[in-house]
Amino acid sequence: MKNRERNRILLMFNQSVASIRTGSAGVARLMVFSALIIIASCNGSPPANSIPYCDGEPCLKASLEKGEVDYRVLLIGDAGAPFKKNDKNPAQASVLKALEYFAGFIPDRTAIVFLGDNIYKKGLPDESVPSSALDEDCQGRACAEKRIDAQINAVKGSGARGIFVPGNHDWHSSGGKGWKRIRNLDKYIADAGKNMQVNIDLVPDNGCPGPVTVPLSGNELEISLMALDTQWWLHDFKKPAREDNPSHCDQVTETEVIESIKKRIEESTNLKRPILLASHHPLKSYGQHGGYYSSGDLIRPLYLIEQIFRKSIFAGRQELHNAVYKNMRVKIESALQTYSGKVKTPMIYAAGHDHSLQIIDDQKGILHLVSGAGSAWKATRVGKGEGTLFSHTNKKSGGFIAVDYLQSGEVRLAVVEPRVNGEECKLNGGKACVVFSRWAKGLPN
Repeated sequence: MKNRERNRILLMFNQSVASIRTGSAGVARLMVFSALIIIASCNGSPPANSIPYCDGEPCLKASLEKGEVDYRVLLIGDAGAPFKKNDKNPAQASVLKALEYFAGFIPDRTAIVFLGDNIYKKGLPDESVPSSALDEDCQGRACAEKRIDAQINAVKGSGARGIFVPGNHDWHSSGGKGWKRIRNLDKYIADAGKNMQVNIDLVPDNGCPGPVTVPLSGNELEISLMALDTQWWLHDFKKPAREDNPSHCDQVTETEVIESIKKRIEESTNLKRPILLASHHPLKSYGQHGGYYSSGDLIRPLYLIEQIFRKSIFAGRQELHNAVYKNMRVKIESALQTYSGKVKTPMIYAAGHDHSLQIIDDQKGILHLVSGAGSAWKATRVGKGEGTLFSHTNKKSGGFIAVDYLQSGEVRLAVVEPRVNGEECKLNGGKACVVFSRWAKGLPN
């Protein structure tokens, strides 16, 4: 379906909502039903991927030996609920076990980057907030600590470095206590690092938007990891601002954030360093927050209506089509594209948020990685679209994306999904768990 036709139908749906508000219920129902039927039947999105999608066969095109990797970055998002409430041994979640094994192959040259939503459902409360037997959303302090501890233990067990990027759920699920919960998390991670002797940080910290550049040094290369707290941009409650900046943030306006991104990219480009930007919110996604649906969703009317709303003018701030979110996407992407053609290796923008695994090539020198499958049981539907190289959702085990920077200057992308319980990822460099691999340098076949 062409964009003009889709926009016309979405307009019909929005008008039907207005009719409901003015009392024209009969007209509204007819217009809603017609819009839903037309949209769903002519939407070009394929059904959700029950098996991994890759843009060509074979899916495994880039093999390597351990000694070739100069630095490895493991990207995992939305790992803040690796276990359900009644699970007795959360540290044994298969995705975290696989993560620990992959990081442990070359721990002194590996960073695990947790891409936000590190504690579901509402971040880390004050120590005085009790947990209870009915704490289904894990909103008590003890339950929340167990969820972040499971991730910290995976870092400690591997001996690698751990970097936590904030997400909307860490900000009190975008709520009024968000800034306080982020500061709680920052202190907890700092204290855990000292007490457990593990190299972990929350970046950016204290609710600051960033960007913050974290140099990652291998034997031959130095990678510029730039971390952004995109929830600061979307947050509708108290946060660091020009007139209220007790966290002493270097940037407290949208303009300052964008200019700092440009400046840091230019500095890294001049030093010929590969660039990887890490945040929670994706700039591109064909998952739930991107409004994904297909013709098959006619039999799922509630899901279909929800997804259409995610693409309408009523979309909330956590949806890619929301006006505030779109403004953020456009400005950040414009800043990246200013320098994307000047770097030797493709610039990478990594995020979570959508509970799936996606690799998208925008054909403009930027690779968009969506790695939000850190909590397998929370996996959501995903499709594919323009530029999709890989797409999958996996409720059985979850997964993550590995970015390997080789001494030769090439960059390898690999998608890791445990097949059984994660133990199979321990042998032979974890090859049994890799479901997709591709060279990112020029993305050759």
